[in-house]
Amino acid sequence: MTDWCHPSDVSVVIPCYRCGDTINRAVQSVLAQTSLPAEIIIVDDCSPDDSRARVEAQLASWSTHVPVRILATDQNGGAAVARNMGIDAAQHDWVAFLDSDDFWLPWKLALQCEAMSNAKASISGHKVTRDPGSIDRRPSPEIRKITYSSQYFKNKVPTPTVLLRKNSLRFDPALRYAEDQDFWLRYIRDRNEELLFLAAPLTACVNPPFHRGGLSGNLGAMMKGQLRNLTRHNPPGISGRLLQVIAILWSLLRHVRRVLLSWMATISQSRI
Repeated sequence: MTDWCHPSDVSVVIPCYRCGDTINRAVQSVLAQTSLPAEIIIVDDCSPDDSRARVEAQLASWSTHVPVRILATDQNGGAAVARNMGIDAAQHDWVAFLDSDDFWLPWKLALQCEAMSNAKASISGHKVTRDPGSIDRRPSPEIRKITYSSQYFKNKVPTPTVLLRKNSLRFDPALRYAEDQDFWLRYIRDRNEELLFLAAPLTACVNPPFHRGGLSGNLGAMMKGQLRNLTRHNPPGISGRLLQVIAILWSLLRHVRRVLLSWMATISQSRI
């Protein structure tokens, strides 16, 4: 490839757990890209329902444009384990992540690969939207760089936005919450580079970030995961220690806000 990063050298990894109702929308959004990826890898993480059967039933129609493979874990291990299986199976140099209940906007891969090629970046992310209907044209995103300290303070890149060059690093399989921030921090530290950020929404996240049915709905476990990351990855030196204290306090305040928002949403739904 003459380009640093090109969609035709990208493997898309989609973990699946009880994904039967949403997986088709996610896959169709990949197939609708203006520049198609090389392959799609769906990893069923031991769904207890008929998700895998529903995925297999649609495999033939999906594979007419892009090769689609279905893998399955031996036991439910969480998103980190499923994504690692997908990374290991990827046959190409670049890996893009998508969650089964989210979907990409049509120009996501083309814009992201173009920006990464221009910057010679190994990892990038971008904004998300919860109102995809309001975006009707290809944006011209402002390009920024996220430092290790900034990413340490707050995870700025949701997993369905990330595209990275495959290497030996993997998600920590012991983590079920905040495993994404842990991985991004280790990745940019290992490569000694900043994380490229496209300030435009290229992925639609359908569910509210703290809806009770989703993985991020377990607010207490999320909080523990974030605190673990803050103690594991604190920047060096006195300034790093100060940043760690500030980040922990800020994380606790954000946790209180999330609990209040979740509580208010529950009350609002109970009144309907």
